[in-house]
Amino acid sequence: MRNKPFPYYDQLSFVWGKDRAAGPNSEAVPDMVEDIDREQNVNQGNEESGEDGAPSISTTRGEGTSKKHERKRKRSSDGLILSLERMTNVFNEQMEKSNDQMGKIIESFNAGDKEKKDNRHKLNQKLEEIEGLSAYDRQTAAMKLVRDPDLLDYFFTLHDEDAKEIFLKQLLG
Repeated sequence: MRNKPFPYYDQLSFVWGKDRAAGPNSEAVPDMVEDIDREQNVNQGNEESGEDGAPSISTTRGEGTSKKHERKRKRSSDGLILSLERMTNVFNEQMEKSNDQMGKIIESFNAGDKEKKDNRHKLNQKLEEIEGLSAYDRQTAAMKLVRDPDLLDYFFTLHDEDAKEIFLKQLLG
């Protein structure tokens, strides 16, 4: 590239200079832009901070030295990643709550099923305790009650033997 014309050299050299700081408190142009952005964020209540929570260190160079203080720049994707992590955590918490609730619902169904199964097993014994029913009537009532779980449940809620007998006569009726 030596001895080749560079058409915008004057304008670019004005912006970029020699790419060196020219004093103890000087900053490079990108650092100035970042400082302005940081000040605007502070004014808006969104202070930029490093990974450890401390404010970022600006890059400066002293005159005649090539040593620079490095800092990690916050990537624009970091905010997106943090948002996704938060959303994932919330989603996981909700899934755990849903799993717990589903487990309780299933337990209640299983408990109800167990009670119905126990009632079906006790049905013949309860029907034998009722006087005035023939074996045929007992068998017919058992088949009708087993087919309809609501009727079976109702039968077992009746505590009075006379009420059970009336119920069965209506059922067979």
